[in-house]
Amino acid sequence: MNAPNKSASLPEPSEQDDVLITGHDYDGIMEYDNPMPGWWLAILYLTIVWSIFYVAGMGLGFINSYEDDLKHSMIEINEMRRGAVAAAPNVDQSYLAGLVGNAEVIDTGRQAYAFSCAVCHAAEGQGQIGPNLTDDHWLHGGELVDIYKAIYDGVPAKGMPAWGSVLSSAENVALAVFIDSLRGTEPANPKAAQGKPMGGD
Repeated sequence: MNAPNKSASLPEPSEQDDVLITGHDYDGIMEYDNPMPGWWLAILYLTIVWSIFYVAGMGLGFINSYEDDLKHSMIEINEMRRGAVAAAPNVDQSYLAGLVGNAEVIDTGRQAYAFSCAVCHAAEGQGQIGPNLTDDHWLHGGELVDIYKAIYDGVPAKGMPAWGSVLSSAENVALAVFIDSLRGTEPANPKAAQGKPMGGD
C-alpha cells in the first residue's frame, strides 16, 4: 500500500506569503501561514474602536444611559396620563344621572360586571360573598356617585378590590350605571339586605 502523498494535500501558497506552518499536520493536511482577509480585520478593528468610544461615552455622559432613557420615557408617560385625566369627564352625580337608561352604557357595564363583579355579587346582583345589589340597602351609600367611588377605589376593609386602575374610565362609569339599573329587580335567592336603606339615617 502506498503512503499518502503529503505534498498533494498542501494548499496553494498565496502570492504574498508561502511560509508553511510547521507542526500542523492533520491526516496529511498541512497549511500555509496566510494573513486574515482585509475586510475581516477591518471589521475587528472597527468594533474595538467603537467599544472604546461607547464605554467612554457612557462614562462621560455624551451617550444617553439607560437611566436617562427611562427618565425621559417616564416623563412622556406622565404627560400622557395628565392629558388623559384632563380630557376625562368630571364624574359626579349629575354626570352619572345623565347616563341612566342609556342602553349602550348599560350594556358596557353589564360586560364589565360579568368580568369584575359577578364572582362576588352573583350573576344577577343577588349577592354571594358580596352584598345584594338589587335591594334598596347599601353599605357604602346608594347614590350613583357612591357606587362609582366604591367601584373605583374599592373597599379594602371588606375585601373589595379597586377597579379604577383595572377597568377603563368608561367601564368604571358604565359599571356604576349598570349596578344602579339592578336596583328593584327580583333575582332568585337574593341575599338578605345589608346596610342602611336609601334615605335612611
